[in-house]
Amino acid sequence: EAKTTEVPDVGGKDEAGAEKMIQDANLTVVHETEFSDEVEQGKVISSDPKAGTEVDEGTEVTIVVSKGAEQATVPNLKNKSASEAESALADAGLSGSSSEEYSDDVPEGKVISQSIDPGSKVSKGTTVSYVVSKGPETKYVNVPGLGGYKEADARSRLENAGLTVGNVSYAYSNTVGEGYVIDQTASPGSSVEEGTSVGFTVSRGPEPQQPEEPSGGDGTDTGDGTETQPD
Repeated sequence: EAKTTEVPDVGGKDEAGAEKMIQDANLTVVHETEFSDEVEQGKVISSDPKAGTEVDEGTEVTIVVSKGAEQATVPNLKNKSASEAESALADAGLSGSSSEEYSDDVPEGKVISQSIDPGSKVSKGTTVSYVVSKGPETKYVNVPGLGGYKEADARSRLENAGLTVGNVSYAYSNTVGEGYVIDQTASPGSSVEEGTSVGFTVSRGPEPQQPEEPSGGDGTDTGDGTETQPD
């Protein structure tokens, strides 16, 4: 009559230790391997028949040993669009996590950098963070006041503030001296994008007065180009 024995519990044991336990139970060991995210490499994931099963001595017991988490190669995401980066990561069995920041060098919508270097070997399912460019940062500056400045000084003030000189017009003014700025197209102190054009109006001084028409005399025209004056 064949003797029976119980399959030992080798789950979580290292491969060599599991093999000895099974052999000590007068059973035969068959080895298999597979990837596992939960069980450390070299440790037993499971056995077939299961632990505690009553079997005849000499029965083959297959143990499945972990190869650790399956490895994936990190793709190069730089200069890809966000959708292209996500697709490349998915194809490699990885996940992505994006963020954004301004960049003067990388076009808007393209990947600037990634958290794990391209070509690195990592576990399947690992999350790779990457940064997508928002393009150059829009800078804002305050519009300087130009009133009371000469035209040349007004131009300098705009340029020094990071703005460009827009349309310059000229108008008569009875209150602002000739050559000085009367008003401007953007309010002083307002915030505008760097490089915005700001125009202004320069005074020509008071409008010239029209000469008065000479008044006629009281003499009588004689018809010959002379005029007789009354006594």
